[in-house]
Amino acid sequence: MTRVAAVSLVLAAAVLCFSPGTAPGQDAGKIQKFLEEGLGHFQQGDYRKATQQWSRGYQLAKKARAREWEKEFLANFGLLYWKLGYYQNAVSYTKAAWKIVRQSGNKQGMIDILTQLGLIYWDTGDSRRAAAYLDAAVKIAREIQDKKKIGNAQANFGLVHNDRGEYREALENIESALNISRELGDQKAVGINLNNLGVVYWEMGNYEKAIENFERARGITRTTGDAAGESRSLHNIGITYATTGDYRKASTYMKAALDVAKKAGDKKNISEVYNSIGSLYAGFGHYRNAVAYMQEALRTSREIGDKKGIESVIANFGNVCLGYKDHKRALSYFQSALKIAREIGDREGIRNNLFQIGVVYWNAGNKDQAISYFNQAFSLDKASASEENP
Repeated sequence: MTRVAAVSLVLAAAVLCFSPGTAPGQDAGKIQKFLEEGLGHFQQGDYRKATQQWSRGYQLAKKARAREWEKEFLANFGLLYWKLGYYQNAVSYTKAAWKIVRQSGNKQGMIDILTQLGLIYWDTGDSRRAAAYLDAAVKIAREIQDKKKIGNAQANFGLVHNDRGEYREALENIESALNISRELGDQKAVGINLNNLGVVYWEMGNYEKAIENFERARGITRTTGDAAGESRSLHNIGITYATTGDYRKASTYMKAALDVAKKAGDKKNISEVYNSIGSLYAGFGHYRNAVAYMQEALRTSREIGDKKGIESVIANFGNVCLGYKDHKRALSYFQSALKIAREIGDREGIRNNLFQIGVVYWNAGNKDQAISYFNQAFSLDKASASEENP
């Protein structure tokens, strides 16, 4: 069954507002328009149109030598590629934005870019690099005494601790971030932190506390009109019920999550929920229904160009084939998913698919090949990623 989804706290495609003294002359209005239009497309999940508008704005900003605007477009490209699972491109564009913001000495901007880099690495499963960048971000936030950014950094550190299995530290960081978000009246951050507390409790196996926090997060998202957040909370509740074996409730919540995601037009979320419902049906042997939902997930992921989503669905097809002991097709799916994971630099995906290939060989009676793939998967856990100093 799919894991519940954590949510990082990072600025999503910000729109800069410059004072007249820093605007790049007559091009300011055009650049702002391209940035805002791209943001609108991004929020609607139309990433191709977002890319088109931001590309036009970036070229104009570059021509006008408007470095701060260049930085904003580069950071947004990084965010977009991260969302689509193109991790190497995401890192490349975000580092280009970092070069500009470091030269400018803009502390607020430095925090945002360092945080984005940390979260990209976190999403790939590289917790060591993630921690290095997030630590640099929180140091600057404390230096300038920006309470909101300190809270965001603590929330994000909580996600890294959670992935490392350091649950006490994860809870401490996220609870501290939750208190700050409540103090500042930031309801969206309150909802995200409640969701992430639920994720930690889920990982700990405390499903009652997980559902309690997901429900509280859902209440916040409904109050604030955050349809994408509400869908995510419903999805997580559904996954939790599936984990406990209550498939009827799991199905009810997942289908409710799908309805809300469709109303919000959040195609990435739609694909993820389709994939989870497919996993649910596969779990109790309804393979025809499982395949139907997974095909919808794959179609939606391909429509928006979400490589990480495509990888996830293809791996899930492998799991379905494992379920009815079609080892040849299962192997083909996992190998295809592994290829995508390697192309986009998804360390967690590489590890998971190597392990699943090992499972296929083990079930097929080829123990030596199985052990070889298990060792490759385990070696990624032990491998020390080369440290980078922000």
